[in-house]
Amino acid sequence: MAKKMKFTQAAINKLPYSDPRIDYQDTETKYLYLRAGKISKTYFFMRRANGKLNKKGIGNASQVSLYDARKAADNANARIAVNDALKPVMASKLTLCDAYEFYCEAKGESKAQESLWRLYLSALGSVKLDDLSRDQIRRLLKEIGDKGIKTTANRVAQLIRAVITFAIHNDKWSGNNPAMGLVLYKEHARKRYLYPDEMTRFFDEMIKIEKHVMAKQYQPSCDAIRLLLLTGQRKANVLAMRWDELDLTHAKWTIPPEKFKSDNEQRVALSEVAMEILNRRKAALGHSREWVFPARTKGAKTRHLADIKKTFARIIENAKIENLTIHDLRRTFGSWLAADGVPLHIISKMLGHADTRITEKVYAHLDLSPLKNAAEIFSKRLPGK
Repeated sequence: MAKKMKFTQAAINKLPYSDPRIDYQDTETKYLYLRAGKISKTYFFMRRANGKLNKKGIGNASQVSLYDARKAADNANARIAVNDALKPVMASKLTLCDAYEFYCEAKGESKAQESLWRLYLSALGSVKLDDLSRDQIRRLLKEIGDKGIKTTANRVAQLIRAVITFAIHNDKWSGNNPAMGLVLYKEHARKRYLYPDEMTRFFDEMIKIEKHVMAKQYQPSCDAIRLLLLTGQRKANVLAMRWDELDLTHAKWTIPPEKFKSDNEQRVALSEVAMEILNRRKAALGHSREWVFPARTKGAKTRHLADIKKTFARIIENAKIENLTIHDLRRTFGSWLAADGVPLHIISKMLGHADTRITEKVYAHLDLSPLKNAAEIFSKRLPGK
């Protein structure tokens, strides 16, 4: 996804060349982009309209002025689909594709959503919402489910429901959402987490890696893995952690709404061990750094550590732990708390679940304290103890 910034000639001139390349989007001229590559910076126009991605090169930034680039982007935008994408769409003519474009322009389009639209929902793109029926949606979901990818069918159903709901809430269309109340395929929540003996082996191997001759290379990944376990937060949030999100005085991490899955601010209490890791990193990196886990190379696409797959894979391979994913570390956090009797509503808050039913579905079977209490009450009633 392109980084948004206000284009000025001075800012463009200061942008570094990059390998891999980095795309920037102008906040003034919405569909104007700049690609900073290894040896050049190039302006281009890009906009999704009528279900298609329209892309047009404009020219090298060293030869085309910012004024001319903006003018070219405006002209390209005006020519798309005979201005259909620029005119308010009458509610009675609104297609699913129109609704999807409104949704993406407001909320952005993730890679997963782009894939779901391109592979499955685009087939219904030209259908007017007035004509879209539950049967059409059901048939599409059945086709996907019959291919053995039932979870994908559920994601498609959720996306189309969200798109139409967004159109209704923003007065783009009035009607009953045909995607509401659909019966989804049953999904079995994954319940894998680290067992105590596995946790011991996991940490033993991580410590070995940290003592490796290339320890400096592995330390950021190991610290990130530790914080995943200690906070229970998602990998994307931990790797993109910024120092200005942290209150080290009060041991608190505030994840802003735009970075959190539920669009709500998430406040994370930091344990003493987590604070030790953060203070150590702060001392090592200095106060001028923006990211807790900065990218290993200058000009990297995300500017922060992008992934920890290799380190994680090495740990679980050497520890002989099977069928474990990085996201299972988050599940380990919740599972161990539940097994220790921490109330589910507290676990839900710590994990940032928007609905406590999610927590109950995954962790309720581990919280045996109410059952044990009930068993004790009954046992005390028995004679001859």
